[in-house]
Amino acid sequence: MRSSKGAAALLVVLGGLLAILAGGRTWLSVTPVGATVSAVNGAIPVSGREAAPAGSALGLVALAGAVALLTSGLLVRYVVAVLLALCGAGLVAVPMSARADGFAGAAADAVARATGARITDGGGFTASTTVWPSVCAAAGLLVLAGAVVALLRARTWAGPSRRYEVPAVAGTAAPAGAAGAGAATARDRAYDAWDALSEGGDPTADDAPRP
Repeated sequence: MRSSKGAAALLVVLGGLLAILAGGRTWLSVTPVGATVSAVNGAIPVSGREAAPAGSALGLVALAGAVALLTSGLLVRYVVAVLLALCGAGLVAVPMSARADGFAGAAADAVARATGARITDGGGFTASTTVWPSVCAAAGLLVLAGAVVALLRARTWAGPSRRYEVPAVAGTAAPAGAAGAGAATARDRAYDAWDALSEGGDPTADDAPRP
């Protein structure tokens, strides 16, 4: 069904775009304390690409998967849907796993870049998270939902369009029987009309002998 096909692709596209958007936003605000505070003025912002680089990459994968859902055959759709389900689960897991340790690694890296001193015990800064890790996880749920729709409904979707296929060229073997002869004649007329047009003639005019 065409509506479910569009819905699956739309969910995946929205999830992918949201993940990419979240990756460019500030996930973490790190404030140095103690001995490190004199080296930095104010809080240090840490983007999603720094805190969880896989999020933006999975967003791009989701967008590519949405295109594949719309243009591929049945078997490929199922494979893509499974990969999209894994992609969605990854988008949910990446920010949640990083949040579990308070983004300590990303915060320490930010302090090290700003101060030149590597803090390993977490005592040289405080860190607060923003809403964007949760947005990335929500993007993963959208991608996962689109993948589930594809897995359940892909069998009912129409196959890829053939409107851009190259037509058979003149001189190829025509199908046997009267129907094949009629098709070959129609094809020959089309080529004659094209030749006349390229020579400056009007193929819509009444047939007349040509020199």
